[in-house]
Amino acid sequence: MPTSQEKKPALKAMTNEEILKKAIEKAVQNGYTPQGMYAQTQAYQPQTGEYEVVPTVISSNDIIFSHDFAKAFWGNEWVDEYGNTFKEHQKEIKKGMHYPIDYEWYNKDFAWGYRLKSMILSEDPLQYLAKFL
Repeated sequence: MPTSQEKKPALKAMTNEEILKKAIEKAVQNGYTPQGMYAQTQAYQPQTGEYEVVPTVISSNDIIFSHDFAKAFWGNEWVDEYGNTFKEHQKEIKKGMHYPIDYEWYNKDFAWGYRLKSMILSEDPLQYLAKFL
């Protein structure tokens, strides 16, 4: 056990590729099934006047902004308007934090939905993901 004078080693900053890899690994462990590198879309072909199935490359944004990924990565716990789960509330209450009597932690949003919205609005979505690894 390190003494108070010893410093803990600094955590190495992860690259975006490392963050993406670890985030996908976490989601897969929680039941996410990656759809592969390609998706199939339909493109209108003016020469024939018909739609044709065309494979398109899936980007990292297609993965991390999908509902299936978010559900597996963050889960289905209820969160309040600040993104706190019930378990986090219980920890805060044990520390002496008090909430207004009419405070309702439930009926707000699922963790995955709340955090997906927050990630979409964040300046750097991969750095937002990194906070949960």
